[in-house]
Amino acid sequence: VVPAATAADVQAAGEEVLNSALATSTAIQVIPSVITNNTPEVTVTIDVPLDQNSWVQPLFLSGTTIRSSYTLAREQDDTVLVP
Repeated sequence: VVPAATAADVQAAGEEVLNSALATSTAIQVIPSVITNNTPEVTVTIDVPLDQNSWVQPLFLSGTTIRSSYTLAREQDDTVLVP
């Protein structure tokens, strides 16, 4: 997660990737919901329901949602400005 990024930026980036894969009815959760300079890491959880995202109707996995969670370190911008 780059410096000055917000939870909304993280969610938008996730949605962009999912949209490029033509995934629909997805859910993205970003924890914490507010990213500050003191936030050491950010966890993103993505849910993709199989019923709306398969080429054929799922027979054995109907109603199943694939969930994946990633924890990323937030990059620090420790630039020191000297007057």
